[in-house]
Amino acid sequence: MNENFRLSDFFLGIQRLPVVCITLLGTVHAHAAELGKEEKSTVISTEGKTCPIRITDPFGGKLTESGYDLIGLPYKETNVEVLSLHLECASSDDADMAKRFVYANFDERHGEWQPDFTSLSQEDLALLKPVTRILPLTAINSSGVGVTQDAVNSDPKQRSRAFTFCLRHHPVMLCGSTSTIAYPSYSNGSVMPYALRILKSLEFVDDRPDR
Repeated sequence: MNENFRLSDFFLGIQRLPVVCITLLGTVHAHAAELGKEEKSTVISTEGKTCPIRITDPFGGKLTESGYDLIGLPYKETNVEVLSLHLECASSDDADMAKRFVYANFDERHGEWQPDFTSLSQEDLALLKPVTRILPLTAINSSGVGVTQDAVNSDPKQRSRAFTFCLRHHPVMLCGSTSTIAYPSYSNGSVMPYALRILKSLEFVDDRPDR
């Protein structure tokens, strides 16, 4: 996928999003035998901000300084051959970065994420509201939000569903994206369970105050 993919490039906007509670464990297809819970670590660096992270990966994917990639998925079950999450690190109070991925901001006063769509037109909101969902995310020592949104152009059978997220662990925040988590026309096909399993296991491992 394009490493520069961000929510602002793919999503046009959302408003008053219906909340969809999706378990982070998900339901992983039986064909994808777990390879053992292998711990993997890396440091995501973006414009001077660093996010040292660790995941527990039962799928045999590859964690790098720019993302997580998993190939060899059961295509007949998911209709998606590759899970590729591009990752970026930012300050936990960087509202602009958060909105580029999830159109939401962390409310320090109330200690929770709140939608923020102030940069979007009413026309865009009306177009994409029906195909957009927001879900809460919780990892080992962070919490945040994820967004899925379906494409609204081209052949309906070929339209993809994108997924973006941000996980906040003061003083930093990890955000990620993939342009294709599923194809909505295939109602039973998705690699979301794989992504959510990885994100649930994610841990920020370095609390250095100089980040």
